[in-house]
Amino acid sequence: MAKYKRSSAGDCVISIALREGYRPDDVWSLTDNDHLRPDADKDIPEVIANGEKVYLPEKTEHEESGATDQKHRFRKPDVPLLLRVRLLDYAKPRANRDYIFEVEGEQRQGQTDRDGLLEEEIPFEATEARVRLKGNDEGEEFVFKIGYLEPARKLAGAQARLHSLGYNTGPTDNLMGPMTERALKIFQRDQELEITGELDENTVNALLDAHGC
Repeated sequence: MAKYKRSSAGDCVISIALREGYRPDDVWSLTDNDHLRPDADKDIPEVIANGEKVYLPEKTEHEESGATDQKHRFRKPDVPLLLRVRLLDYAKPRANRDYIFEVEGEQRQGQTDRDGLLEEEIPFEATEARVRLKGNDEGEEFVFKIGYLEPARKLAGAQARLHSLGYNTGPTDNLMGPMTERALKIFQRDQELEITGELDENTVNALLDAHGC
């Protein structure tokens, strides 16, 4: 039976689909879910607003042929998620920095690219990831809450991205207070945008590009 599932903090289309037994692409591509992918936020199923209604279609049977009196193994396809973040130091990319990445008790090493961007696969059920820098930044650590990033068109999403980029908005409370307005103006100045202090389309796009998602 088809149904709607309302997202909560830490959810995205992929995690909801997999938890409910669907393939993420089958859910994301439905016209009933067009409201989840506004143009301003590009096509990112990993980021949806808290409280969004996600449409889940009626499940259908899938048949596979196979010889009788034999054992058959069916493997569920893996659907990796990518954590993409850009590490900055006073708005300058932390390029080619070595780091240790930790998620769900697993550690791996990597290096940011020339734009300070890192990409790491994470399991869909992960709720937190940590990045610890090495070398000149030895001991500096970043903690990321998986699935808690709101779309950039939402004020809470803009606040979270500005904070990650080093702009002080105060608390991520989805309220346009004086600190958030000042942070937006400084960001707009740094991006050579019209300084309005408002979350307009050009500012949203610039936040997405600067933040990486």
